[in-house]
Amino acid sequence: MNDIQQQFDSLVTLYGPERVRAAARKLLEISTQRVPAEYIQVLAPEALEDTTRQISFAYKELCNAINHRIAVDQTKGELLQQKIQLESAVKLTEAEAFMNAQGEGKEQYGMIGDKKILLNNEANRDAYRRAYSAADRQVLAETSGEIAAIDVDLARASDVLTASSARVHAIAAKSNLQAALFNFLSGGRGNG
Repeated sequence: MNDIQQQFDSLVTLYGPERVRAAARKLLEISTQRVPAEYIQVLAPEALEDTTRQISFAYKELCNAINHRIAVDQTKGELLQQKIQLESAVKLTEAEAFMNAQGEGKEQYGMIGDKKILLNNEANRDAYRRAYSAADRQVLAETSGEIAAIDVDLARASDVLTASSARVHAIAAKSNLQAALFNFLSGGRGNG
């Protein structure tokens, strides 16, 4: 502070108190030029705090949307793997059904519980095969249903992710506008 006081005293001694006052007034006028009301609304502390809150909320929302999408993708991957295993199990069970068939030719038959099913035509063979693998097919159908439900959830998650991303971009544009306005009003030259 002493250094500034010494410089001020030397300016007063060199130029006189009136000229120093006039120069100070001119500098104050330049630095306190009236800012248009539209700018004040954009740069008010409340507006800046609001932008900061919006950025924080939008970022959290985007992160949550990304994490949800990743979790849904992982679940779908696990279910697809389970579906492939179930499809193989169904094929093996159906093959086992025909290996357990008894008799030969038109007299060939299979047993489902205590029922005897003749395997003398395509419709009967198909019914026998499906009945023999009914339990595996039920689990496969449930898994396929879960995958379909996850596909719907994935579509929703993608929509939320897109909306969150758009919100982040809009808030970033608002933030960039505020920064550019501050830079302009402070007489800065900016980055570009």
